[in-house]
Amino acid sequence: VLGSAQVASIEYAIEHLGAKLVVVMGHESCGAVKAALSAKPKVSSGSPDLDWLVGSIQPNLMGRTLASASSSDPNFRQPVMANVDAVMEQLLVRSKIVEHAMHEGHLKVVRGIYSLESGKVDFWGLK
Repeated sequence: VLGSAQVASIEYAIEHLGAKLVVVMGHESCGAVKAALSAKPKVSSGSPDLDWLVGSIQPNLMGRTLASASSSDPNFRQPVMANVDAVMEQLLVRSKIVEHAMHEGHLKVVRGIYSLESGKVDFWGLK
């Protein structure tokens, strides 16, 4: 998910360190995504920070084509990938620094999903 600290860190890396690549990455079997899929809106877990995290992910999953988290997707790959897609979209809208660097051809932003079991990262949407 994106918060001010995450966006600022990315922007600093681009502006001051010359970063050329940003990887928006999720991981299989993500507990936060699982919680977002199963949590009832407006029901508190008892932790404001956990509620913020789950509440930030839930809108990322709404309105997206997802394989249901079932025996056909026990590692929640589709919902995690949907969350990564949404976070990447939010980053490009939220940060003028990222958008400008991409437009100028100085930066590439890519999406990936990490397999906890194999250690492999799968990327999608590469151009």
